[in-house]
Amino acid sequence: MSETIVPPARWQELTAYSEAYTCYSSALAAWAAVERVDWRRVIDTGLHLTLVEAEDGLFGFSHFPPRLASEVALTRRVGDAAEAASAILDEIERSGRVLIARHRFGLPWHVALGSRHVTH
Repeated sequence: MSETIVPPARWQELTAYSEAYTCYSSALAAWAAVERVDWRRVIDTGLHLTLVEAEDGLFGFSHFPPRLASEVALTRRVGDAAEAASAILDEIERSGRVLIARHRFGLPWHVALGSRHVTH
């Protein structure tokens, strides 16, 4: 993301709080800033935590309310590598940007490869 996409004043606001972001909240804040949406409102949703049971004794969680995806025009897609690559290219063609969240367990460059189940 560059200052040509995000106005300089907004970019300075974003970077001023960068120490407080997680990888996901920083991506959401930047996505909202490009849309000219109030990025603070997007990532400061109050206290929210949802847990769901998953297979193998694991659980899933959400720090953001379910309505957030539709408010900032994000769509969740799941598929194999070829489907993911196609969907990513389609989104870049459509909007010029893409936000990707991935399970760290399968990321070859991540320290959690094959050992920890976390989202990145």
